Amino acid sequence: MKDYLNINEAAKVTGLSIPTIRAKLAKGLLPNASQIAEGKRKLWRIPFNDLIAAGLIDKTTPSDQDKADNRASALELEVERLTTELEHTKELLRRADEQIEDYRLLYRGLETRQVQEQRRSLWQRLRG
Repeated sequence: MKDYLNINEAAKVTGLSIPTIRAKLAKGLLPNASQIAEGKRKLWRIPFNDLIAAGLIDKTTPSDQDKADNRASALELEVERLTTELEHTKELLRRADEQIEDYRLLYRGLETRQVQEQRRSLWQRLRG
């Protein structure tokens, strides 16, 4: 998080409107804020700590970095969960492949029996 914010950034961080931030500056509630000249315009530099001291930001509000870290942790957990699910799915697929191979072998055995029966029948007719 930056040490100094402009009015737009301060409004975003606090959740207040830009006119409200300007009113706080006009009332002197942000005592360490200063204006700097940038071309023909003057921009406000508002210390982040002034926003906290004025009660506009809760110190315990997570920073952008904390939010990113939390999001990264959540994504890592999701990746771990999905990896486990993928491994489980691969195991189920392996078992299904084994069953398919068993059925193929069984079918081949049945096919062989049919051929054997046809041969027996043919020999019985020839002999008999």
